[in-house]
Amino acid sequence: MISFFVLIFNGILLLFGLIAKGFFFLIRRFDITNSLLLGGGLAIALYRLEIHPAIKWGVIVFLSVGSCILQHFFKPARIVFGVMSSLFAGFMAYGISNESEFINPIIPTVIAVLVTGVLNTLSWIGITARLKRD
Repeated sequence: MISFFVLIFNGILLLFGLIAKGFFFLIRRFDITNSLLLGGGLAIALYRLEIHPAIKWGVIVFLSVGSCILQHFFKPARIVFGVMSSLFAGFMAYGISNESEFINPIIPTVIAVLVTGVLNTLSWIGITARLKRD
């Protein structure tokens, strides 16, 4: 009986560890996070269209992978995707906080844009230092 609870506890710890590892990976590699934000924005934009799901998800994956590759090879693409991800994070924060009657929705929007911009800058400084490019 105790081994069952130990198994459940270990499963919960494993799940928490995987989620934390994925979160810190996405923070460390913010170029992938930018690509996923772009893909998420496209998924939200294509939500109501009556497109076959395989085609819709194929376009989203192609755009996400393509944007990640573009960010690594072109500095202007890096800047454009950084600005787009910051704005999209701000739009998501505004949409979520707009439902709350306790908070002014502009404050979380500004915080999300600033945090995303700082994380973009720090990530690309670290990546270019490791790769000795730019």
